[in-house]
Amino acid sequence: MGKKIICALAAFAVLAGLCFVLGYTRPMTLEQLCPGIRLEDCRAIQASFRRGQTGEEITLTLQNGDTAFAQVTELMEKASFRRSLLSLFPLGGKSHALQPEDFKWLLLLEFGDTQLPDGTQGSGMLIELNDFYGTLEVSYVGETWRCSVSNQEEWRSAVMECLETANKKEGNA
Repeated sequence: MGKKIICALAAFAVLAGLCFVLGYTRPMTLEQLCPGIRLEDCRAIQASFRRGQTGEEITLTLQNGDTAFAQVTELMEKASFRRSLLSLFPLGGKSHALQPEDFKWLLLLEFGDTQLPDGTQGSGMLIELNDFYGTLEVSYVGETWRCSVSNQEEWRSAVMECLETANKKEGNA
């Protein structure tokens, strides 16, 4: 009888672990990943990006109402984010051997008064999306998750293209 109990407990532990993994890594919208946030309430996006080995870091602000703002927020609305189990461990530093075609970008999403998960009100740069040469991290209220999105290479390239187009429209080459 003791073996049956041990087997039952082991089966329960495996099932509970599997449920946790499936729940933690399930696809979510950005609004599901960051409770209390509504992308339609985003006021502005502070962006910085860099392409290639010798490219300079470019910064710009996308304002709600700008074409590029609408394109970037649409890409975020359509994306399905999956948290990586690596997020459960300290993420540590990052490095990357640069190739000519490589790029990275950082988006800081600004919101007005927003009800945060702990019941308090927050405003300012509440969400950070950091694409570090293909490694995507999302930060919100003190938590950072390494994530992936469906068609990640296409999606991150589309975001980069929006930023580069917005930069050219501002008169920067």
